[in-house]
Formats: sequence, C-alpha cells, structure tokens
Amino acid sequence: MNDSLGMIETKGLLATIVASDTMLKSADIHLVGVTKVGGGLTSILIKGDVSAVTTAVSAAESNLSYLSLDSLVSSHVIARTEVDTHFFIDEKEPVVIDSENIEEVIDNDGFISEDELMTPLEIEEKIENTLDLAFLELEQITYQNKEELVSQLTQMKVVDLRKLAKHQIDFSIARKELYKTSKEKLVEALSEFLINNE
Repeated sequence: MNDSLGMIETKGLLATIVASDTMLKSADIHLVGVTKVGGGLTSILIKGDVSAVTTAVSAAESNLSYLSLDSLVSSHVIARTEVDTHFFIDEKEPVVIDSENIEEVIDNDGFISEDELMTPLEIEEKIENTLDLAFLELEQITYQNKEELVSQLTQMKVVDLRKLAKHQIDFSIARKELYKTSKEKLVEALSEFLINNE
C-alpha cells in the first residue's frame, strides 16, 4: 500500500509550528520533513493514509486561517504516490559531537573557554575599574565661594548634573523627579547641598 503525501507551504516560523502541530495532532500521519525554502517560506511534508493526510492538511489550513491571512501559501495532497517520499526531502545525517569535540569547537570558534570565565566578584571589580566615576564625587569640586561653585556646576552637562545628584545621599530632589528638573534647579540644589554638607 502506497502512502499519500501532504504538502503545506507556510510563511513564517509561527505558521510552520502551528501547521506541523495541527497536522500531527489531528490525524495518524508521519512528518517526513520540514524544508526552509527561503524568504520566510517553509515547506512541510507529511505522509500517511489518504484520509488521514487529507484531514491533517485541511485541519492545518483551517487553523492557519485563524493565525493570519497570509500565513498559508499553498497546500496539496497527492494520494497514493508512486514514488517513495524519501526522494522529496534532502536528508542530512545528524552531527554527533561528544564532550571532547565540544570543547575543541568552542575554543576554535572564539567563544569563551572555561579558563577565561570570571566570577561575579571579578566582574564587579572590572566594572568598577573601567567606569569613570570621577564626576560623581563632589569632593573633587573645589570652590572658594558660592558663585565659583555655581559657575563650575553650570559648566557641567545636565546629564552629568543628574547623575551627580542621583548618587548623593539625602538629596533634596527625589530620584524620580531628577529627570524632570531643569539645569538651573539642579545647579541650585547641588550648590546648596555642597555648602550645607561641608
């Protein structure tokens, strides 16, 4: 007895998954293969009895119509194929990789090896060393009087002023409000904060 061949061409990964799942659940059929055609198109081939394949293909068509109008490109059922179905797909042998080959593949592809892995503490130290936190320290701002302090703060960018204010403890402006605050108000609040905390 020859099996029937059912073919569905879908557009998109989700449509491919939905069609395959629907066909395999709706009838007693076997998945022959899934082939990426290109441009987002995928062909799904199934085999089984004529009635089972016809039922599976129509169920997939119905289910894909709920997904989107353009997810189903085409479908067809060939009843009792004369040629065996293995001629329709490009069968590739699965690649078997043992644990030793995996390490070699990872090292050759330029991925991080186990020797190069860092602990969370090392990562934190590296981040602290690479970040430029100089602008966050108010102690580095030198001034003789309030006018000099205000002039130094007005020379800074608004982004830097906000970062500077954000990292201060007991600052007069809440963190949520910092991004809404104007440069003038930030300069005024930072200068008062500096003078009061001398």
